[in-house]
Amino acid sequence: MFRGVISLSFSLIIVISFHAFPLSISGGIEGGTYNSIARDLQKILSKAGINMRVISTAGAWQNILNVIEGKTDLAITQLDAYVLASYLYKKKFNKDISEKLQIIFKLYPEEIHVLTRKNARISNVYDLNNKYVSCGEKNSGSCITAEMISSLYNIKFTMIYMPFKQAIQALIDGKVDAIILTVGKPASLLNEVRDVKLINLPKNSEMDKYFIRTTIDPQDYPWNSDTIGTYAIPSILIADGTLNNKMIGKIVLSILSHESFLKANGHPKWKEVGFSSFYVDIMHPIAIKLIKVCIEVQNFGFTCDGMKVQR
Repeated sequence: MFRGVISLSFSLIIVISFHAFPLSISGGIEGGTYNSIARDLQKILSKAGINMRVISTAGAWQNILNVIEGKTDLAITQLDAYVLASYLYKKKFNKDISEKLQIIFKLYPEEIHVLTRKNARISNVYDLNNKYVSCGEKNSGSCITAEMISSLYNIKFTMIYMPFKQAIQALIDGKVDAIILTVGKPASLLNEVRDVKLINLPKNSEMDKYFIRTTIDPQDYPWNSDTIGTYAIPSILIADGTLNNKMIGKIVLSILSHESFLKANGHPKWKEVGFSSFYVDIMHPIAIKLIKVCIEVQNFGFTCDGMKVQR
C-alpha cells in the first residue's frame, strides 16, 4: 500500500531512563491540535504534581519515533501511524512494539483537510491526479494519510515535502496544487489562511475500512462556507513502554478526573473524546483497568469526573 515515502528510521537501542521529572510529550507542530491538546494535558497533570514539557515536532510519525528512541515519555499520534509502526517494528526486530511504546488513551478523530487555491479548477481529490501535493515534512502523519489516499483512490501525486507555513505560501504561489493535512478541526493554524478552499474526499469503500466518514463545516473555519465531505482517523496518546504502572495510572486518572474541565476549558476536540472507550487488545492494561473501574462506578450512579488525585 505504501510506496516508500515512510522510512523506518528507528534502531534497536538500549535507553536507560529513570523518568525523572519533568516528563516530556511530543506535541506536533506549533498551532496544531496536537500541540493544544498536549498543553491541556500539561495543565491537568500539574495538579497531580507531574511537571511536563511540551516538545514541538514535525507530527504524528516523528512523535512515534521520539518515544521509541527515548526522546520523550509521551506523544500524541494517529492510529494508522501506530499500526504502521507496529508492523515495521515487528518486521525489523521480530518483537512487539509494546516493549517500546503503548497506547494509554483513545483521543479524538482527526479530519483530513485537502486544501487547494480558491480559484483552482479542482473540486475533489480525483482532480489531483498527477498533480504536485504537499503533505508537510517527510514522514509526518499527514504524509502517511496522503499515501493511503493515493493508493485507495488509485491516483498519483508528486509529493513535495516542506513545513506547513512554507506549503501554504507554495500553494498560493502555484508551486504546489494542493496540501493534505490530517489535523483535528478546528485547527488554529488554519484560521488565518486566505485564498484557499477545501475540497471533497468522495466516499470510498476502501477508505471506509480504515477511516471514519465525516464533514468539515462552515463553522469550523471563518473562510470556509461549504460543508466538505471527508474522512477522519482516530488519534491516540502513547507512552514509553518502560514508564512504570504508577505513572501510567496517574496520567490516565488525571484525564478521567478532568473530563468536565477539559471539555469546558480545553481545545474543542475534547468534546469528541470518548472518556469511557478503549481498545481491547492494543492498550496498556493499567489504562484499560482504570477506564473499566470508572465505567463500573457510573453503574452505581457516581463518576470519576471531579475526583481528586492524591500526590
